[in-house]
Amino acid sequence: MKNQIEFVEKQLNETGEVTRNWAVSNYITRLAAIMHTLKSERGYVITSKYVKTKNGKDFVYKLIV
Repeated sequence: MKNQIEFVEKQLNETGEVTRNWAVSNYITRLAAIMHTLKSERGYVITSKYVKTKNGKDFVYKLIV
């Protein structure tokens, strides 16, 4: 299986965003560290913010193209 960085990178490229809830449901608990790696080592431009959901809040990372 791919490592977690590659798994998150694939999701980010396919959908344009990654949420904290998606990551936790896929057993990824260090999403912020992965996003930092993608920004600093691979040159991605990513924004982040809290969004309101029907069950509360979620943290969303969006890819800027």
